[in-house]
Amino acid sequence: MLIPLEGDRLILTRRLVALVRRDGRTDVIVRDGPTDATGLTPKTLRERQRRLWDRGRTEAMNLLQGGQER
Repeated sequence: MLIPLEGDRLILTRRLVALVRRDGRTDVIVRDGPTDATGLTPKTLRERQRRLWDRGRTEAMNLLQGGQER
């Protein structure tokens, strides 16, 4: 699964070790890679991930039912 960060950046959840909120930013700590930082809170990141998941599921169901991709 993916978590959308700012812009077009994404983080793969299986690489995610921790989200640490401090000093007005959230440090995104990943396995075998550099730590990233975002201005988004962990709660906002969770909500963005949920919306991405829901949108993908809805579009997949539309395609399976013979609908057109947007």
